[in-house]
Amino acid sequence: MNPQAGTFWQQILQHTRLRGGSFTKDNEISERVLHDVLAALMSNKKTGPRARQSSNRVQILRRNRNIARTLYHVRLEPSSRKREIFVKVFDHPRKTLEQRLALAEVENRFHQCAQRRFSALPSLGVAPLIGPFPEQPVVVVEKVRGILLSDLLRRAVWKSSFNSADCGVAHTLRRVGEWLRVFHDEPDPIFRPVTLERILESVLREFDRLPASRFNPVLRSKAERFCVLSLEQTSVRELRVVPQHSDFLPHNIIVDGDKIYGLDFTSVTADADGVEDVSNFIAYLELFRKLPICSRRAVRRWQASFLDGYGLSSWDGPLLQVFVLRSVFRILHENIRYKGIARSFASRYVASMLSALDGEQENGFSTIGRILP
Repeated sequence: MNPQAGTFWQQILQHTRLRGGSFTKDNEISERVLHDVLAALMSNKKTGPRARQSSNRVQILRRNRNIARTLYHVRLEPSSRKREIFVKVFDHPRKTLEQRLALAEVENRFHQCAQRRFSALPSLGVAPLIGPFPEQPVVVVEKVRGILLSDLLRRAVWKSSFNSADCGVAHTLRRVGEWLRVFHDEPDPIFRPVTLERILESVLREFDRLPASRFNPVLRSKAERFCVLSLEQTSVRELRVVPQHSDFLPHNIIVDGDKIYGLDFTSVTADADGVEDVSNFIAYLELFRKLPICSRRAVRRWQASFLDGYGLSSWDGPLLQVFVLRSVFRILHENIRYKGIARSFASRYVASMLSALDGEQENGFSTIGRILP
């Protein structure tokens, strides 16, 4: 397929040259898939000069690439109104076309299931799916109005220093908890026995990936002791197996007033323990405590609001603490690996966190814990 003069494909090529330099093999695949998707959307059953004129009105607002996929934020103007979409192309250079098609098919299927699950709810939903695009390793969704929850929380962190009673954020997080509950709910849930030894091993395995274990070996014994005492107090012996989002974090949640939209179903698994998404989200909020400008009481209230919306406000605290601690270690490791957080800073933060937890153990867990509200 050769790009023809005067088409939006030529504009895409020019945009990529200006932004990213030379093509690699998988870059070419991404651009060709994008071309086919836009051609299908812009044609809109039109023929003649008007169709060609509309096809020129395409603007790539942002291009985000990693080794597994390329995400395009595109603005279309097929008529008098502007329309924005996100095109995710699976273009992993080491995967065959059949493997990439399978990845796209799985995400499209989970996205469709989520749309059906939220279809009857006016204020909870997912970004509308566009397609299908047969024989294309692509997922295309409509952009929804609103602000990312991650941006909303960053603003709330600054405000919490002056006014810790920010009810708006707490209400939003309660709605986020309700969204996750709907996503997890199954009419006939399956339950899986809890193996406390495996949970402890998984926490220590995540800890061993941190630089803290090399800087201060005593921290590992503190983490192990905290988990052992927590697991001894838990009464939970089985967990529900539910669809797991696996990346349910604020950068994949859009807030539009009272409406909550979930995004990005790339990592969804159908056979997982429901507490994973909850603990990951609580751990993300927990890490705000390391910011000196953030109110600790505000973080505690945000966590409580999320758990209240999800329905875990009276759930087994000790077991959830262990899951949250594991998630904290995992998030810290990913930030150190990909975002360059200073290793010494992470070590100091882990040391202070575990010291606080160690003090709670000595007090006999008079409170649920520092991690949970």
